[in-house]
Amino acid sequence: AGYWSQMRAGEIPPNTAAQQGFLGRLKGELTRWASENGTQIGQWAYRAIKYAVDLASSVFWVVVVLILAVFVLKDKDRWIAGLSRASDQPGQQRRIRNMLAEIDRALARYIWAQVMLSLLAFGAFALVLSLLQLPFAMLLAILQGLLEFIFAFGPFGAGIVIVATALLSGHNVLATLA
Repeated sequence: AGYWSQMRAGEIPPNTAAQQGFLGRLKGELTRWASENGTQIGQWAYRAIKYAVDLASSVFWVVVVLILAVFVLKDKDRWIAGLSRASDQPGQQRRIRNMLAEIDRALARYIWAQVMLSLLAFGAFALVLSLLQLPFAMLLAILQGLLEFIFAFGPFGAGIVIVATALLSGHNVLATLA
């Protein structure tokens, strides 16, 4: 407790100040910087914890949705049969069952197309970003492939990350945009 109270007061604790050499000076400078910027460090820690909680919440909901989707897809025939019995008229039941089966087929084709598009995007971006010798090319290609599932905003967001990586690593941004 004494160590932290001395740091908060802006003092360098004696056992830290007594160390010599590069590591001793580095520890002293870090201690001084931490004592001068304690409020900002606290704000950074608060933001980091807030983002971690938000991320954990998002991951939780993704897992819950995936688990529910597995159970719904596993029993889809029973769902279709149960929903089609909602009507008392046999002709209406058949129409509802046919409509639900068509919706199921359409969604299956849509998901299959999304998976194929995602794989093609991954392959194209992996090839092009590797040829451009962009750092983390495979990681960026994986990000692009995964974000392809989010309509319009996913590819746009991945594009921003890729262009920012090119900009920050000193690569040609125009070649990356092309």
